[in-house]
Amino acid sequence: MRPIVFCTDYGLADGFVGVCHGVMARIAPEARIIDLTHEVPRQDVLRGALTISRAVPSRSRPGRSSCHAHL
Repeated sequence: MRPIVFCTDYGLADGFVGVCHGVMARIAPEARIIDLTHEVPRQDVLRGALTISRAVPSRSRPGRSSCHAHL
């Protein structure tokens, strides 16, 4: 199973990131969750997209470069 890369604008001041981890663990207990960042500025979709695009594997690895982003 491919990892879940978690990138949000939630910040770390409350427990929301932890709640999301719990939901993901319940749905896909075998999945590895990687926290990319939770400090994207609020509602800054462009910054979030740039952050994710820098973390996507290069296309030099055929068959392993696909990724899905959900905003």
